[in-house]
Amino acid sequence: MTPYDSNVNSLFSSLVDSASVSNFNKFEISPPGNSHWDDVYGLFQCRGYLNSAECKDCMAASVSQLKTICPVSTGGTIQLEGCFVKYDNTSFFGIEDKMEASRKCGPSGGSNLDVLSSIDNVLTNLISENNQYFRKVDLGSIQGVAQCVQDLSASDYQDCLSEASRSLRSECEASISGNMYLGKCYIKYATDNGKCLFQHHLHHRVMVV
Repeated sequence: MTPYDSNVNSLFSSLVDSASVSNFNKFEISPPGNSHWDDVYGLFQCRGYLNSAECKDCMAASVSQLKTICPVSTGGTIQLEGCFVKYDNTSFFGIEDKMEASRKCGPSGGSNLDVLSSIDNVLTNLISENNQYFRKVDLGSIQGVAQCVQDLSASDYQDCLSEASRSLRSECEASISGNMYLGKCYIKYATDNGKCLFQHHLHHRVMVV
């Protein structure tokens, strides 16, 4: 095992352990005496609706899958339904990332103007919830959630969510549900005919690799 591989394993252990007490944390693993080429940076974030046990469980699943998917990589990212993990050999902390990672549009709801207007209201309310990294809006028949990675500044995460919302409405238009994952934020909505956004038993499902 190389020094870098050993540092990655230490990082993964730190991420999983930290998830039992926090829904976000970041680490730099740089043991004394090691070359800076062996440094590794990583962070995790769990969904705002998960409790500490669910967060740690989701993180353990994420790390296990990363070890399988990226066994010899110097970095990797995985987005499960309930948590997000990223690591690399160069620091990415505090750097905005608005590149589209994944999107999914549900079935069309036709041209029901009331539904479309309510969807717009949900997305607008999600964006306007200032200074909240995790945001949830429930207008009865329509739910919406959004979250940004907490290493971003307030202006950067507002910018990220605005871009995610614009892209989601452009791509999913009349859909009764939809989600848009950018590099460091996501936004999603669903109507009564879509799916519940807070299904805890699905938080191990892979969304983005």
